[in-house]
Parts: sequence; structure tokens; C-alpha cells
Amino acid sequence: MDSMQKGLMQLSARKSSKGFTLIELLVVIAIIGLLSSIILASLNSARIKSRDARRLADFKQIQTALELYYGDNTAYPITASGGTTVTSALGTALAPAYIQSVPKDPSRADTSATGYLYCSTDGQSYAMLADLERTNTWCVVSQGNSGTCGWETTYSLCR
Repeated sequence: MDSMQKGLMQLSARKSSKGFTLIELLVVIAIIGLLSSIILASLNSARIKSRDARRLADFKQIQTALELYYGDNTAYPITASGGTTVTSALGTALAPAYIQSVPKDPSRADTSATGYLYCSTDGQSYAMLADLERTNTWCVVSQGNSGTCGWETTYSLCR
């Protein structure tokens, strides 16, 4: 073989070896999958924290509206013992005069088992409960001593 033919063979060998092998592609895909699963896990944690922060902000809004209502009516809206959801208990009493609309739990159905709960049996005190996702516990916001709500759950103060 002369040097010209050797050069052509080497050139054609280089052309056929361009690109990635199947193993290289599988390794890259596996690395991308691993990185995306780590990112999605941290994103989900951030979403839970943001929903809990939203719940606490919602309670501050509702508390402000309740105090405005109390100032005009010298009583808080009354519910039966055991309370009810914030939407059904306060929807017509507070909205739209004291708050544009009564907030709902950002990710759960508004039922007595999950959403925000409100209780005031005497009109002079109230309590509200929210179920926090991050700690998987209930927290309470209250004004006065509303011990007649009858909630059979353990809870901490909302902070």
C-alpha cells in the first residue's frame, strides 16, 4: 500500500468513529435522570413549605377580617359546637365587606376533615385550625378561650 491509500483508510476510519457509543449515551441519560430526580425532590419540599406559609398568611387575613367584623357587631360569627369549615362559617359573614373572599386551603378540599376549620360558640372568642403539610400536624389560631369547640385532635399554635 502506498501512503495515499493508508491516508484514505485512516480518514475513513475516523469518519466512521465519530459520534457516541451506546454505552456513552446510556451513561449520560442515567446521569440526567439522577439529577432531575434530585431536583424534583427538592422542588416538592419547597412547594410544601410555600403552601404552609400560605396557610399562615391566610389565617392572618381572616383574623384581621374577624376583628373588623367584631368591631362592627361586638361579636364574632357563631357556629355550632365542633365548628365548621371557614368557607361555610365565614363566607357570607365576612365577604365582601371585611375581606374580598374567604381563603381556602391551597391544596386540599374544603371539608371538615382537611380544610381550614373555624369555631365560635359564644361570639366572644374563636379558634381556627389548619393542617400543616410539612409537620403533618394541626395548628390553631385563637382569640379568647374557645374551649367548647370539641376538637379531638392535638395541635400547636400556628407560627
